[in-house]
Amino acid sequence: MSQSTSRRAQRRRHVLSVVTWTVVCALTEPFTAAAKQDQAESAGEIEQATQYAKLYDDICYSNLPDFSPIMARAKKQKWKAITGTALKAYAPEVPPDQLKAWSFLVDGVKFHVSISSGPADKALQEAMPAFAKSRAFACSLILPGHVAQPVMDDALQNLVGRPADAHYEVDLFKVHFWSGITDQLAALMYHYKPKSGGPGGLISFVVLKK
Repeated sequence: MSQSTSRRAQRRRHVLSVVTWTVVCALTEPFTAAAKQDQAESAGEIEQATQYAKLYDDICYSNLPDFSPIMARAKKQKWKAITGTALKAYAPEVPPDQLKAWSFLVDGVKFHVSISSGPADKALQEAMPAFAKSRAFACSLILPGHVAQPVMDDALQNLVGRPADAHYEVDLFKVHFWSGITDQLAALMYHYKPKSGGPGGLISFVVLKK
């Protein structure tokens, strides 16, 4: 990572890490052979969730509102561009000035990522009037269904450095939400998870820039 990219990543993390929590939890229990097997499987799942969170960090979280590193990575790694009618499924509520999406493989696992920029939607304008005239830069990563929700929750909490600010439901999803604000930027992160409790879902990062 270049020095400038590192500085950008640190700024994004600072925006979302306005408040710091320290949580200490110690649980002990005897380990049977079955418990050890469960522990091994859990360790593998935790590692996978950590890899997914890092992928999201490398693509979206450390770069917005700059799309150029994302597009350069897409070109270098030969991601498959999503175009035509299929691309419309990735469009935000307000018609964007820019919209791109790709699919790609990591160790045989398929991911989808999208980026868009344009005016902030009505809900954001009303919730954050100071940023009503700002441009919204968004990057979303669709998660494959390989990691249990609580494990993915923990991986994202570790990435941001604190628990989610809010939990709510939208349509078929449960949402964990983080936010942070400076004079010039508002950073909003959403983790959408199926209400069914199954794995998969979507991580979306939105930056409003004055």
